Amino acid sequence: MSEQQENNKQAPVHYERGVPVLDVKSEEERKRSEAEAHDKRYKDDQITLNRRLVNTTIALAIATIVLGIASGFQLWYMHRQWKLGSDGLSKTGDQVWAAKDAAFAARQAANTSNNILGESKRQFDKTLKQMEGQTAGIEESNRLNRDALTSVQRAFVTFQAMQLDTPPVSMNPRTIAWVFSGVVENSGATPAINKIEHFAGSNKLHEEPSEAQFIGDEQDRPVGEIGPKVTKRVGQIVKEDDYVLGGYTLLQIGDEAFHRYLASHDVFFWGWVAYRDVFPNTRPHVTEFCQHVIGVAALSTPQGPIPKLEFSECRGHSCVDENCPDYKAISALVPK
Repeated sequence: MSEQQENNKQAPVHYERGVPVLDVKSEEERKRSEAEAHDKRYKDDQITLNRRLVNTTIALAIATIVLGIASGFQLWYMHRQWKLGSDGLSKTGDQVWAAKDAAFAARQAANTSNNILGESKRQFDKTLKQMEGQTAGIEESNRLNRDALTSVQRAFVTFQAMQLDTPPVSMNPRTIAWVFSGVVENSGATPAINKIEHFAGSNKLHEEPSEAQFIGDEQDRPVGEIGPKVTKRVGQIVKEDDYVLGGYTLLQIGDEAFHRYLASHDVFFWGWVAYRDVFPNTRPHVTEFCQHVIGVAALSTPQGPIPKLEFSECRGHSCVDENCPDYKAISALVPK
């Protein structure tokens, strides 16, 4: 296709008063028109773009202002919170110091209380010890008074002597019985109660009685009592004159032969009395005696001579209470 044809082909048509008119322009005008049109479109696009940029800028400016206002409000709120926090921290600090002061004061008060409590405890312990000492002193005083009263008022049985009675057995020829017994006395101011006793003798021993012989083996001992200031016989052994004199008579006791006989033949009498006093919670009491015949005399009476014996204490068993070696064995026999 030729250039003319190309121009004819692209030539625009317009109407004037209803008559189509073909616009025929030169190439230069066409190009200039196209350039102007292109430039106009470019300018329109730039204006549109600029408007959009302006609108966007305005929106951004408004957003920036809004964000600035929001940021300012946020900064104000943060500042207010910080101030409130600072005030709270300040108050908390004050409270912490106040709490520290209170804790220190409480500790001081506790230390003071502990010191007071310790001092009170020491004073209490001191007072308690004094009271214990006073109580012990009072108890000891009461015990001493009780013991003193008991020792003064209690029954106290002592051995007095051996007694020999000589009642007649027959008158023709005249014969007498030799009745031996021990004599004890309660010198106390109260009765001796739950009293048991033992009395024995022998003319066949060559030495003092053994412990078993002295205590005896009776099973059922009579139980009695001895009133205050009362003298009482203990036991009774009835013998004939040969128990002491052998084959001699009272008329021969001055002979040398009888003295040799008496020196070679021992006669012993022994016994004990065990009892309780009337005071509660007191131990049993024991009184022991042992007598050895060392001499014989004859007393003249209208009915005839009667014997009179001389005694001496044995080496053992002349004792009372815990001074007696067999106190435990004998006191255990006393009834409750």
